[in-house]
Parts: sequence; C-alpha cells; structure tokens
Amino acid sequence: WCQFATGTGRLSSRNPNVQQVPKHATKLATDVTSPAAADPATGPSAAAPPSAAFTQPATVSVRSSFVAAPGVVFLSADYSQLEMRLMAQLSNDPRLQLELHAGGDLFRRVAGAWHRKAPEAISELERGHTKQLCYGLTYGLGVERMAASMQLTVPQAVQLRKGFLSSFPTLAQFTEHVRKLARTNLAVATLCGRKRPLPGITSENSSERAKAERQAVNSVVQVGPSADDCVTPLRPPLASGSSTHYPPPTDSLTSGSPALRA
Repeated sequence: WCQFATGTGRLSSRNPNVQQVPKHATKLATDVTSPAAADPATGPSAAAPPSAAFTQPATVSVRSSFVAAPGVVFLSADYSQLEMRLMAQLSNDPRLQLELHAGGDLFRRVAGAWHRKAPEAISELERGHTKQLCYGLTYGLGVERMAASMQLTVPQAVQLRKGFLSSFPTLAQFTEHVRKLARTNLAVATLCGRKRPLPGITSENSSERAKAERQAVNSVVQVGPSADDCVTPLRPPLASGSSTHYPPPTDSLTSGSPALRA
C-alpha cells in the first residue's frame, strides 16, 4: 500500500493493484484442440478425422479469489451519499440540507425540488440527470463531460446545469468561492487540513487552468474528505482479536471481522 503516491491523499496499491479488481465476472473463450484418435499399438489411424478445434467458454470472477480466514467474514461498509452530505455542509445550502434531512431517495427529492414536482412524480430520466449533475458538481466535471455522460448536446447540458443551480444557488456560490481561494493560495485544504498544491490554477493555458479549477472543487468536496474519513479509522492500533481493516479504494471500508453466530 502506498500512502503518499497520490496528490489527493488517497491510498493506492501496486503489485498488485487490488483497488481495481473487476467487480463483475469476466467471460473468457478458451480454444481447446481435440487430438486425432490414435491406436495405442499402431499410432494415429489413417482413417482418423483431423484435429478438431472448438471454443469452450469460461467465466472467471477475480473477486472470488479473496477468501476470509476460517471463523472470519468480510464486511464492507459504504458511506451513504457522503459527497452530497459534505457539499450540503460545506456550502451551507439550506434547500439541500432540508432534502437530506427528509430522508428517502435523495436524488428523487432533489429532482422534485428542482422541477417543482412531488418526488413520486419524478421520472427515472429526471432522477438520473439530477444524480449526474449532483456528482458532476462534486467531481468538478466540465459541461462537456456532463453532456457526454447524460448523452446530451453541450448546449442542452449547459441549460440543464443552469436550471439546476438556479434552484440551489448556494452551490454555485460555494464552488466559485473554492476556485477563488485556490487562485489566491495556489492550493486548497480539506476539512482535516490536508493541503493540495494547485500551481496550474493561474496558468495561462486555459486547459491546464480549467483542470486545476476542477481539481480544487474535487479535492475539497469529494476526494480529500473521502480519503480522510476512510484513512482515519485505520490509524489507531487494533487490539488483539479485533477486526482487521483493509485500506479502501474510495469511500468504503472493508474489514475482516469475527463471524457472528446466531
């Protein structure tokens, strides 16, 4: 595990990279050759048919190779909408905080507040666009990336984003505030004080500058706090016989815990 290999503060791994273990099973096609029939005494028969090649499909799940020790089970915990909760707290957006406290399907409720509909009247497409816009803001995505993810044209994505932010104006003010701080300090800091230098924020190259602006918001809202929240539980020494924590890839935590008995 590498503790200082990323600019965001997240743990990374190599040799092997266990953070990128495929989630879904992989289908493989294996060519198997069937040899010609042969007589043990005289060798291959002249009348035997030629070798036949056929494909034998196989399904491999890499994750199934991770097996807990006897008496231990793997437990995986995931934060519920961590980034959206951080965005609501950091931006102090009253409307987003209200929807979070209301419970239920967050993105359906946010879509309802945006489109001025009851949550149950929100379509799956409207919910999906809302979710992509919410995470697009926390990830610092540009409208081009948002348009591609929502399968819209750039002008359509611009209008959608504009309409969304008009319903949650404090979010736009907060993200612009983060960018201004980054330009002033050439860096941003997370809630836990982790500092990320961003020298490209004042670059004359528009692409490099835009990238640094996205990284500024992303580091403050999504990557930095997620890394801090997940790494902090790993720091205290674990008592003998307690759970063993495995460094997380994103905002989740996996541990090997003694099996529970009914």
